[in-house]
Amino acid sequence: MALVQLTFSVDNATFTGTNFGIRMEGIQDASITRCSFDVPTPFNPGIVGATYGVYSDECTGYRIQENSFFTNQPGSPRKVGLIIKDSGTNYNTFYNNTFDNLYTGSIIQGQNAGTDDALGLEVKCNDYGLADANSFDVALTGGPVRVQRMQGEPITIISDPAQLKNPAGNRFSVDHEANPGSYDAESDWHVQATATVVDYFHHTPTPGNRTKPSYSSASAEIVLSNQNAFWPNKSVACPSLLDDGGKEVKRLMAEGEHEEYENSKDAYDATKDDGDTYTLLGYVSDPSKSSAQVRNALQSVAPKVSAEVWQAAFERSPAMSAWHITQALLSNSPLQSEVLLMVDDYGLPTGYASMVHAAQTGVNVLTLLESSMAKHGGNKAEALHDLGRMTWLDSLNLDQALDSLLLLHTLLPADNHALAASGVHLAKGDYSALLALALAEESASDAPERYTLLKHLAQLELAGNWAEPDEALRNWLSNLGQQREMLGSAWANAWLHALGADLPEEVIVLPETGPKSAGRGRHVQPVQWPAEEMLEVFPNPARNEAYVVFESSAEANSGELRLLDLHGRSISSQRIQSGQGITLVDLTGLGSGVYLLDLRIDGAPAAQTKLVVQ
Repeated sequence: MALVQLTFSVDNATFTGTNFGIRMEGIQDASITRCSFDVPTPFNPGIVGATYGVYSDECTGYRIQENSFFTNQPGSPRKVGLIIKDSGTNYNTFYNNTFDNLYTGSIIQGQNAGTDDALGLEVKCNDYGLADANSFDVALTGGPVRVQRMQGEPITIISDPAQLKNPAGNRFSVDHEANPGSYDAESDWHVQATATVVDYFHHTPTPGNRTKPSYSSASAEIVLSNQNAFWPNKSVACPSLLDDGGKEVKRLMAEGEHEEYENSKDAYDATKDDGDTYTLLGYVSDPSKSSAQVRNALQSVAPKVSAEVWQAAFERSPAMSAWHITQALLSNSPLQSEVLLMVDDYGLPTGYASMVHAAQTGVNVLTLLESSMAKHGGNKAEALHDLGRMTWLDSLNLDQALDSLLLLHTLLPADNHALAASGVHLAKGDYSALLALALAEESASDAPERYTLLKHLAQLELAGNWAEPDEALRNWLSNLGQQREMLGSAWANAWLHALGADLPEEVIVLPETGPKSAGRGRHVQPVQWPAEEMLEVFPNPARNEAYVVFESSAEANSGELRLLDLHGRSISSQRIQSGQGITLVDLTGLGSGVYLLDLRIDGAPAAQTKLVVQ
């Protein structure tokens, strides 16, 4: 049974003439490295679905690196290199592989990150279609898909060659079959339904190295971050991670990365909202605070306002003035990607939204810290995965090695520590400890079905035999096994298979051309931004020119904006549309001093404000 978390390793193997290369379900810490997968046209009649190189369902901690996926028989049925489905909440990556001449290089489906998307699946350093183009390179298909929010890392020390490997590093097909002669915007990073919003960091594109992915403009899930570094030598940008040390090296690496992660997290917590999210969140949500007061509070901690505080600002009742929240957004720019998408989600008026989008250059400080946390958290997880793999595959003194593995997971808790611990308890036959762990995780885990299953398994083993479930438990396993999108279904099917049932077919959702999601599935109610008498100017003081923002609730046909001196004499005027808008006022030639901006709607005074000219 896969439930004991025993693993396997396949290295330097050739798969040719096989309809399906490797299928793994519910396995932890498997290793598939330096293999060649020639995905063929099926030789068995009646196979109409996709053929593939590797299919992974509910597996985590895998090492899929330096493999070659290709076909010499393109066409029907469609050929796929790698399918990753529901790899769970902890860090995973497939790295330094090549995908050529396929319908889809790699397909990602289901849950591949936790609810905050901080750690999860990262697609990094793969080459797509450099020899023969794929129709699709990376495709996120099926229902909502979760992946790690940071795809790659921002470059922070450009002069240091070691930093050049930080961006995501994937290289995409130079020309896609779906639209020969052009870079099809649906084909590099293809989002078919809805997905996590991701920051995709990449090297500056250079000839022959198309590292900046094209994608559908309707896919709001992807935020591209340009990097001021050219693609270095591939071995520098994406060094081999194979043959990189034994157990002691991995243990020290895990401990070091754990410390770095904790330091990064401390820095993030101290920086976000000046280290006081709770107070600021309460202030922003307080209906007794005016729109101007909330704006001032958001500006006071710039540029460190967190996404949860911004969401409270957009959703507060009574609603903020559109101009006040725009001022706060501009003060905090560049914004985190999820905050920038709130600007559109909540329907900030077009003029204000355009100003905010135009102000986005560079990377937000919180994004940099989140990237550091993702990097060190991912490195720690990889070291622990490698240590677990070495332990399971080492037949010498396994009991002692398992005790050491369990101790290390206890000292360095990671998202996968409960899975690793359950595997150790099962392998050692410590069903009482397994039952205690399952009961604790059943209520705390975001995949409780896994631990409910382990609870039943431990209870059966304590009572007699895992192979003797009663009818109620068989029915429960069958129902769980049919819910293929739920973490735990692969384990249920493995248990049933061990009892004699057939394994279900793979779930492979191929990407299709045509209309895609217009967003990421987040349904929010656009804010009914209040209409009010308002006249504000920025910058203030100003030189040469200033922007004037005006808003009036009056139903009117015309408006006039006048620039006056302190004696009320008119210096200039311009006609404006009534309602809401932004206009530029030319201050060239004016002497330093205080002036007045006067807004009139249908000839009647509407608002007035001071402008200081330097």
